[in-house]
Amino acid sequence: MTGLEIVILVIALAIMVVGLFGIVIPNLPGVILIWTGVFFYATLTKFERLDQDYILFITALCLFAILIDYAETIWGKKKIQHGLRGIVGAVLGGLIGSISGQISMMIVGTVLGAAFGLILSGRDPAFSVETSQYKVVLYVGSTIIKIAVGVTVIESFLVRIL
Repeated sequence: MTGLEIVILVIALAIMVVGLFGIVIPNLPGVILIWTGVFFYATLTKFERLDQDYILFITALCLFAILIDYAETIWGKKKIQHGLRGIVGAVLGGLIGSISGQISMMIVGTVLGAAFGLILSGRDPAFSVETSQYKVVLYVGSTIIKIAVGVTVIESFLVRIL
């Protein structure tokens, strides 16, 4: 590897690592950043080590993870029938929880915020807690799938490059 290829590799890996963190940190496009790192490296090295078939495979994997994320969001909202107050409560609770800098507090804040918002909208408190737990299961499930895809992409990338 030349010096330029090493620099390109380091930048691509940095983008992918940020993407891996972006899977669990809100407002960072996790899987998209991982794909961007792979495509960045492939483009700047003129597809010498990563052929177009590999890029298509990685693109399909990343699109699968993105579709799972959207499906979780849409299906969860239809199934749970969130009210506006429940959604606002979840967002505010997640933001307040994320101030602590801990992922667990962000999840707890989201659950409590959604439950509080649903209670304020006149829903039965037992339904509100059940709804919040259901949302957490959906979120954790889709996050696990996205992490698995992200790790698979990064690992296959490193195997092909090194």
